[in-house]
Amino acid sequence: MGAADPPRAGSLIWHAPANMLWTLNSGDTQSTAISVQLPTPPFTLEVVAHFSINSPHNAGWSVQLQTDEDQPLHKMTIYNNCTFALWGKGRTPFIHLQPGGLSNRLTLNVLADQSATLRLNDEIAWQGMLNMVTQQSIGWLISASAGNNGVAALTWEQMALYASP
Repeated sequence: MGAADPPRAGSLIWHAPANMLWTLNSGDTQSTAISVQLPTPPFTLEVVAHFSINSPHNAGWSVQLQTDEDQPLHKMTIYNNCTFALWGKGRTPFIHLQPGGLSNRLTLNVLADQSATLRLNDEIAWQGMLNMVTQQSIGWLISASAGNNGVAALTWEQMALYASP
């Protein structure tokens, strides 16, 4: 890791070189829970994915944190039109996001006090408090939506989790 690289909370504790292709028809959504629970903060979660160049502009992929009772806590979505949304509220253009055919990296770095930094392609997109329920196990899932303008092809390239041992 170079001097200008964003900080990570500890060392790599889990990695999945996903290379998993999802094909979604217009209007479809798909999700899958990740079997690895998130550790107590501090931790860093990284997910890299890309839509095909022909995927609809309103297609999106998400990372969602949730309790062990499947109650959603936080959701971060990257859309194929170079916008993102937090917790399902509005879309914000972000010049560092890439369109279809190119990869986007979502990195969530959570400190022990639950202050968090969301980076998209290594650039800060949001900072704030997560307010996670620390007495419960926190899981996470990945999901995608094709939008409503055609077939979307999404490749999950990599997922990684960093924490202190």
